Amino acid sequence: MERGPYLDFTRDYKHNLNATASTNIDPDGILRVSYHSTNKARSNFSGVADAELDGLLDKGATQDIGTPERRKTYEDAQTRLMDLAPFVGVMSQLRVEGMAARVKGLRMSADGLNAMPLSDVWIDT
Repeated sequence: MERGPYLDFTRDYKHNLNATASTNIDPDGILRVSYHSTNKARSNFSGVADAELDGLLDKGATQDIGTPERRKTYEDAQTRLMDLAPFVGVMSQLRVEGMAARVKGLRMSADGLNAMPLSDVWIDT
């Protein structure tokens, strides 16, 4: 199925199984996008709509990054997700990046999936 029709199909919740993957160094960037009820028409492919979960995600988004309170809020959100079980993961992907030994200065971002700006990268001849 091409990407456009596939997204229409999953956003209409006609699916029993769908492919999805994402990564982020901040829990709000994953949990809100994937499970907040306001994202049902865009990226909440499980269709979960839970007021308690939404409340935790809203609370976490307003808390200061790196605080024990925010960490606890997102731990509670993940526990709520486990209680709801809106999905069953059936695959885990391992991504391996490679480059020639003559490429110098390439650094990966914290998510491990994307290269940092290439302004300091060069090829050793």
